[in-house]
Amino acid sequence: MTPEFIASRHISFDYKSTVAAVLSMLQGEFGYPCLLSDGFEELIDEQANEIADQCFKPVAGHIADAQLGLWQIDFYEDTHYLAVVPHVHVEAFKDYWSEGFRIDPDFMDNVKPKLRQVAAPPAGKARAPAAKKITLVADSMRFAAEPEIDVDRAVVMVRDAYSDDKSNGKFIDFSVWPPRDAPLPTREQDRDFGALWSQVYQDGPHNVWMLRGRAPQGKAFQEGTFRLAHIDSMSAWSPRWLGGGASTTDSYPKPLWMDGSFMHVAYCPEGNGRFSSAVVRIADTACEQWYQSRKRLNLFPFPDAARCLIVEGETRLAIAEGPVTDADFFVLPKPLCNPQEGVIALDDGVVVYFTRTKRYLMMHRLQTRTMRHARCLLDGFGHSRMIDGQLDAGFGNVQVCKGHGDWWIFNHHTNAFGTSDVAMFWNAKSDETFKIGARDVGRGQPTIIYQRALGRYLGLQHRSVSLLVAFETIYDSKEKRVLEWTTV
Repeated sequence: MTPEFIASRHISFDYKSTVAAVLSMLQGEFGYPCLLSDGFEELIDEQANEIADQCFKPVAGHIADAQLGLWQIDFYEDTHYLAVVPHVHVEAFKDYWSEGFRIDPDFMDNVKPKLRQVAAPPAGKARAPAAKKITLVADSMRFAAEPEIDVDRAVVMVRDAYSDDKSNGKFIDFSVWPPRDAPLPTREQDRDFGALWSQVYQDGPHNVWMLRGRAPQGKAFQEGTFRLAHIDSMSAWSPRWLGGGASTTDSYPKPLWMDGSFMHVAYCPEGNGRFSSAVVRIADTACEQWYQSRKRLNLFPFPDAARCLIVEGETRLAIAEGPVTDADFFVLPKPLCNPQEGVIALDDGVVVYFTRTKRYLMMHRLQTRTMRHARCLLDGFGHSRMIDGQLDAGFGNVQVCKGHGDWWIFNHHTNAFGTSDVAMFWNAKSDETFKIGARDVGRGQPTIIYQRALGRYLGLQHRSVSLLVAFETIYDSKEKRVLEWTTV
């Protein structure tokens, strides 16, 4: 059904908005059939992350055959105003806006905007029919707040972000789809449960939770400390303390599982505003400190042994199987790109990390037993656009997440305009890679994670969680590339 013409109808948006955002607004506000067609969806896909004004002429060309024009309502400011106007109603449209428009009700002067119709581009060759778009999203759900799910954590507290009531929210179990409420103590059973407990690791029989800020009976418990407990039964809630029930300070997002124990970076105040970080091993019966530094520390457990990689600052690394000293560290020639989330510890002491070039990421593979070093330029992974006929390419931030088996996920985050990759999958054994683009996941820019307990990949974006199709379907639908390494 053709929408009724209303002369005042328009959309407004900041000049830095993306094509996808603006054209979605046009569809919602005007709803003409040509704006809801497959061809218009294809146009959105082609330019989704470009800056908005790049789409004005293509849109004008697309709607011209429907006897519609795209009009700019120019108030001489950074906000753009657009309207879709049937040719037969152009005079009525002009008459309405010629009377002026009061942008701010408290501002007395009426502003008369300049109206201009966007010229459609010259007719060119007919576009080939678009290939059927394959979406990798099987299902999607929205929540009251952003769930902090990852490969290890399946049960998370989700609170209403706009509520001041600290008791709001509930634990949701993402080890099944659709997610369900977790069988945990209610507020009536334990009024502080939701505020103090959080899951840190779940894998088969291992179900470990963190308790913050509550002291054992008769003992002092300082602010910012926690204890770990293994949970034998969630429904009966039977915590069994790890580390001998000892507490440690909290400065790292969560303790990391390492072949029978947990590794953690603790916060150590030293007075006068100074602090240091300490690597702590939390075993079944005791806690043991392995290293302390005034520089930021990050940990990456190796999968094949009870040892981990300690990263100090952006250039110093050490392999730790127990307490280490400064003499155990070696120095990288260039700073790491994202030492918090951009390092991979593999079997046999292999360390994979990233540095930056002018445009792209450089991926490094270091065999720490022999110090043999190889590197590979990830050209074409990131974002790109054409400016004045020249390629403008670059990379935002990389976040490395563990996938299933030998697969790893390199998530790409950027606010740059142009074509942008969401993530790259890399197989550590075969060196196969393939990329996920915004078109694959509903034009979004989610963080792709693997949830081990669910056995599926998820896309996390703000309060939305998307279940991706089975990995075999993702793999079969993508073009693969094998990395080529150069020995340094």
